[in-house]
Amino acid sequence: MAGLLSIETATPVCSVALRVGRNVTERRAEGVGIHSEVLFRHIQILLTDAGLRPTELEGVVLSVGPGSYTGLRIGAAAVKGLLFETDVPVYATDTLLGMRLLAEERHPGRRVHAVIDARRTHLYHHSAEHASRLADIAEVAAGLRPGDLIVGTGWERITKDVWRGISQGGTESVSALGGLKVFDAGLADRTHADAVETLYFSATPV
Repeated sequence: MAGLLSIETATPVCSVALRVGRNVTERRAEGVGIHSEVLFRHIQILLTDAGLRPTELEGVVLSVGPGSYTGLRIGAAAVKGLLFETDVPVYATDTLLGMRLLAEERHPGRRVHAVIDARRTHLYHHSAEHASRLADIAEVAAGLRPGDLIVGTGWERITKDVWRGISQGGTESVSALGGLKVFDAGLADRTHADAVETLYFSATPV
């Protein structure tokens, strides 16, 4: 039975998941600069344990950002190498959307904000009301309401005076499982390994 591989490298979390039928296995690690060390190992272990070769995959789901430039490039390079001279399709997914969908599944009924640290005075931000964007930290903070859940990285940069009634979920929603959620929702963009492009925001969209 063919498998669907999912890769997430947009933050300090390096996560790889393999779904074969209804069985999903994830391997993950977290730390600055670890992606080049563990990504290929994760992929190899998952494929070997499942008895699959790359050419037998039905597709590879790749988180393409926004997020860390280095992490995203490593993920894209891994896919290009893994699928070199194959016809296996790649499904590009929005990193923040995957985080939000996964958090919503785990915390039903919560209004979720997915964020990634964008340095300086900004966060990459996504919610049900806002497509993924580069937003000022103060703007994200102003949109928080009691009962909301914020997940991802960089949320601790929001001043503590707005946290009353708001929960912080950390990095557990940064996962290749989120990419599978985007794929299952029909929101992934089908492409080919040679055409993979990562998503960056250099300025706040109008």
